[in-house]
Order: sequence, then C-alpha cells, then structure tokens
Amino acid sequence: MKVLGADSKKQKRRLVLASKGTRAISRFWGIWLVVLTSWGCMIWGGGALGADTDPATENFVAHIMATQEQLANINRRIEKEKFLAVQGPAPEQTARNRNVTRLQEIKFIHQRLLNTLKKNISLASEDADLRKAIESGQAYVLAQKKPYSLSYYDKLLDKVAGVQQEMDVLKTSMSSAEGKLDESRRAQEKVEQTWRRIKEEVTEKKGAAAKNDLQYTQAQLERDAAQAVLELQAARRDGNKMELRLVDLKQKGAQQKLAMIRKDLSFDPAALDREISRLGKQKNQLSARLQSVLDEQKKVELDWQADRTTASSSATESAMKAREAWRDAYEKILQQTEEMTQLLSTQEKLWKLRYTLVKGDVPTKDLDRLEQTATAARQHTQQAVGLYQTWQVNLQSRIASLLKDRGGVDPTDEKYATHQLNALNKTGEFGGEYLSTLLVTGQLAGRLLDEIASRGKQISLWEKTLSTGSKFNEFWNFELWAIDDNGVTIRKVFTALVILILGIMVVKRAISVLSMRLKKSKLEASAAGAAEKLLLYTGFVMIVLFALRTVNIPLTAFTFLGGAIAIGLGFGAQNLINNFISGFIIMAERPIRIGDLIEVEDKCGRVEEIGARCTRVKTGENIHILVPNSSFLEKSITNWTLSDKMFRNRVAVGVAYGAPVKQVSELLLQAADQTERVLKDPQPFVVFDDFGDNALTFEIYFWVIIRSVIEKKRIASDLRYQINALLSMHDISIAFPQRDIHVDSLRPLQVQVLTPRRDEKS
Repeated sequence: MKVLGADSKKQKRRLVLASKGTRAISRFWGIWLVVLTSWGCMIWGGGALGADTDPATENFVAHIMATQEQLANINRRIEKEKFLAVQGPAPEQTARNRNVTRLQEIKFIHQRLLNTLKKNISLASEDADLRKAIESGQAYVLAQKKPYSLSYYDKLLDKVAGVQQEMDVLKTSMSSAEGKLDESRRAQEKVEQTWRRIKEEVTEKKGAAAKNDLQYTQAQLERDAAQAVLELQAARRDGNKMELRLVDLKQKGAQQKLAMIRKDLSFDPAALDREISRLGKQKNQLSARLQSVLDEQKKVELDWQADRTTASSSATESAMKAREAWRDAYEKILQQTEEMTQLLSTQEKLWKLRYTLVKGDVPTKDLDRLEQTATAARQHTQQAVGLYQTWQVNLQSRIASLLKDRGGVDPTDEKYATHQLNALNKTGEFGGEYLSTLLVTGQLAGRLLDEIASRGKQISLWEKTLSTGSKFNEFWNFELWAIDDNGVTIRKVFTALVILILGIMVVKRAISVLSMRLKKSKLEASAAGAAEKLLLYTGFVMIVLFALRTVNIPLTAFTFLGGAIAIGLGFGAQNLINNFISGFIIMAERPIRIGDLIEVEDKCGRVEEIGARCTRVKTGENIHILVPNSSFLEKSITNWTLSDKMFRNRVAVGVAYGAPVKQVSELLLQAADQTERVLKDPQPFVVFDDFGDNALTFEIYFWVIIRSVIEKKRIASDLRYQINALLSMHDISIAFPQRDIHVDSLRPLQVQVLTPRRDEKS
C-alpha cells in the first residue's frame, strides 16, 4: 500500500472538504429545484399539489427528489474517482478514469430521466386541467356563434385529423417504448446476475475490503447504469401513456364540438363561391402550366436534335437515355397535370354537394346517389395514391442508381447522366403537388361521406320508409336488357311470370270444368279428350303470347331461338315430333278412343288417355302401358270396341266317338241359353267342326257385350260350366287324348330272354 506524504494528506483533506461542500450545494439546489417544480405545478395545475394533488404528480415529484439525490451522489463519486485516479498507480489510474467516464454516462442518463419526469409532471398537470375543463364544460365552448359556417367546421375537422395523426404516432411510440422497457428489464436482470456473481467472488477473496475492489466497482457501475436506463424507459413509457390519454381527451372534446357544429351548419353562398373561384384559379394555373410544359418539351426536343449531331458515338447511348428520361418526365408531368385538372373538377363537384347537403335541398332518396359519388371519388384517390407511391419508390430507386454511378465516368457521359438526373428530379418535384391534390380530394370525399352518414341518422321513420320505397322503385324499374328499343325491366319480367302462372292456373281450371261438362254431355270421351287437349294447348299459347306482349318482347326476338329449336328438332327430336303429330291424327281420325279395348303386342287393355306423346293403356292386371302414338299408325292394332261393344266369342268342346251328335248340339245351345250374359239376339249356333283324332269336335258361337278385358274370359268360363254339367247329366263323355296299338297277328310273337352283359352287370 502506498504511504502518503504531508502534502498528499493536505490535498486529501481539501478534496474531502470540497466533496462535502459539493454535496451540500447539490442538496441545496436539489431542494430548491423540487420547490420550484412544485410551485410551477401548483400554478399550472391550479393547486395540483394542494389538497387535491394528483397521485401521479406526487409520485413524479418524489421520483424527481430521488433522482436529484442520485445525481448528487454521482457527482461525489466522480470527484472521488478522479482523486483516486490521481493518487493511484498507472494501471489503477486507467481503471479509475474508466469509472469516471461510466459515472458521467450514468449522470447523463439521470439528467435525461430528470427532464422526462419534469415533462411528465407538466403532462399530468395539463391532463388535470383538461379534465376540469371537460367537467365544467369549458372544453366544449366554441369560438364562433351558431349557425356555424362550413369553413369553421372544416378547420375543426383539420384539427381533429391532426389530433388523430398525433394519436397514431403516439400509439407507435407507445409500442416502441414498451419494447424498449422490456429490453431494459432483460438487460438489467443480466447485469444484476453478473454483479451478484462478482460480489460473491470478491467477498470470498477480500472479505470486508470487497467494496474497494475495482472489479466490484465496475460491476456496481454497470448495475447502476442498467437501473438508470430502466427507470428512464419506464418514465418515458409513463409519459407516452399520459400523452396518449391527453390526446384521447382532446379527440373526444373535438368530436363533441363537431357533433355540436354539425347540428347547426349554415349554407353560406359566398363561401361556396370563394371555393369555386379558388378551384377555378388553380385550373387556370394548371392550364398555363400545361402549355408551358408543352413549350418546354418542344424546346428540349430541339436541343436534343442539335446536340445529337455533335455528340460522339460513345455518348450516343447516354444521350438516348437522357432523352428518354426527359420524354418520360414530360409525359408524366402532362399526365399528372391532366389528372390534377380532373381532381379539381371533382373537388368542385364535392364542394357543391356538401353545400347542397348543408342547405337541406337533397331529398332523402338522393342520399344514396351522393354516397355513391363520394365513395367512387375516395376509392379513385386511394387507388391513385397507391399507384403514386409505387411510382415514387421506383423513381427514387432510379435516382439512387444514377447518383451511385456518376463518379469516375466520361465527362460527356456525366453530362448526360446529369441531364437524366435533372429529368427525374423534375418529375419528383411536380409529383408532390399531384399527391397533395389527391389527398385533398380524398379528404373532401371522406368528409362528404361523414356528413351523409350524419344526415342519415337524423332521418325520420317516414322519410326512411319513403326512401326505401324509392329504392325499391329503382330496383323495380331496373332495365335488364333491351329488344328493338324496348327495355325489359324487372317489373315487366315479374308481371310476365305472374301472368304465366295465373294464366296457366286459370286455363287448367277452366279446362277441368269444361271437361266435366263434356263428360256429362252426349259427346264421346275421345272427342271430349281431344277437345280438352286442343283447348289446353291453345290456352297455353295465348297466355305466353299475352305475357310477351305485356313486357313488350316481340316474337322476332325468338327468331334465332326458333331456328336453333328447329335444327334441334330436326336432328334430335324426330321421334318426339312424330309422336306429337300422331297424337293429333289419332284425336282427329279416332282409330282408337278413350275407353276402347285394344290389343297391343299380345296384351289387352283399355285406353285411358290419349296424350300428346303417348297413349296410356290399362291392362286387366291393373298395369299401365304407355304406347307411343306413332305405333297406332305404323303397326296393326286390334280394337275390339271400335264400332260397338258387342263381341262374338266361341267355345270348343270334344266328345267321345259314338256320342249322339244331334243331342250334343242341342245340349250346347241349351247351355248357351242358360248362361246369363250370352246374348239371345243374335242367336247362338253350333258347328260340328271336325272328326278329330280323339274326339268329335263341336264349336258354339255366341255374342256378348264386354266392358272390360276380363269379361270375355268370365262369360266363356260360365258357358263351359253349363256345358260340362249338361253333358254329364246325359252321360255323354267329353273325350280325352288316347292312342290305339294294333299287333300284327299273322305270325306268332317271338319271346326271348336275354342275359345281361358283363358291362351292364357292373
């Protein structure tokens, strides 16, 4: 350990006294700073530190006092480290000087923390004042008396937009502050771990003298620095919270003012004339600029033509690039100038709509039209802004590339590169004005939309009902297409559908009533069915024609469709048309009628319906057969009841040989006479048909009237019952199949017993 001399001891005593004096002075100024801060808070906040002191302000004041104490302590440590650096050896001096530098950094962090805390106190005071003004209503006092002008309303809207932008920035800052605070916490935890580890290591080695170790001191300084940064970030985060809360209060107050102004807006024709005049002047300026740009473009083209003749072959490519850059620049400027003129016209239209809305001359039914106009204008500007931003990024990229490649090139090439850069810069300068015009137009459209929405909230129920009716009327008369200068609307189409549906229902009902009357009349069923079908199809055609006439659709509109249908019918619907036409022929000629008993493909049945395509036949087994109409004209069909329902039937019977044939004939006629449904007129008759192989064959013919398929068989069955009974009563046998075997007896029969063969035994 180094022994100090007398001079060194005196110097140390002076340093200690100076340190004590510095500490006293720091405490004195710290106390006065707190007092002055508190006094300022009481003045700004109306006694914020009095009986109604805000707790947040008290915390900030206490934090300021603690920070002042820490600053005083840091000053003392700086003086001590400087003193020890002077007295110590060279390696120690370097470490002490490093400690001094770190202490000064910590001091700077605490000073920033102190400024942040003072700002937070000011924000807290401003927040308290604003809340009191809101509670008392002073925050909602308007500078202008009602009715309010639209210009005054727009100024407040600009203020609200500014506050909203400030709020967006603060939200971003708040998110950043939260991230930095979390990062500072993690860093502080790591430094704390390092400090605890070094403290344990040094304490184990040096014991009580550990606090004087340089390594421990440096770890302590790092810990203090991390803690100071953490406190600074926390204070900034708290300040951002208060700023965000304060801006939110301002936003709510401004919105409240807007609501108050919106209720009492007045129409000022002079203000509208001023806006229209201002926009007209801007249009004139753009027209003059447009002509100036055209003249400039011609002059530049002439200069390029003259310069091209004197340029070297190596500079030709650079010259062409510069020329293209100027040409693109002028084209872009001209395009943006024309678009700006259109935007100014849009602004003029939007201003007129706004004043018309304020004046109250806009019917409720026209609000949707205004909303569509404003929405279209805003969407156009938003798309244009997006395209402009993309173009601007590309432009800046080209400028950066030119700036990068300018050094170390041929002087001639550099001249043309400068021309190209000037062209790009000129385009970018004019683009700023174009972007400003876009933003103003979009803002104006947005404000019109807000006012339309506000007007919509004030609409009465009756006005909403009328507006809904007007919307429905517009939809009802919406034109779908036009044919021969005749518009087809939704109303006409709906009317045509109603006519079709009701007309078909009426025609069906009328045909049903007519059909019932025709059935009760003496008209035949087939004729009644034909008349019913003809009237039904005629009614359908008339209804369709009437519906088309109602919606003013001429039949010529179906010329192409008719041709397509004709081609389709010619190739793919031959059978359908054949059956359809055959149906009408059957109804006209009536080879078959409804109720007739017919035989189709060895199946008997009764005709139930003659349709347009096919005829429905019901068999005795209660099975329906659908027969195409063309089959009745192309094939042989048996119709048992075409002329009348009387039908001649026959029953055959065979008796054994030797039976009395006259008696058999009489018995057969007696059996026919005793059968109920056999007609007496015409009389039945018997035919001795043949000498058969096994019997004498007789046939009895008789007439019956049949109304169904099964009656024919049932009458024949009854007759057979009678025949069998009468023949049995008179002992006349009904023959059955038999064969006679004749043996040749001219020579004796040979009888032989045969022995089975071996293979048969096995």
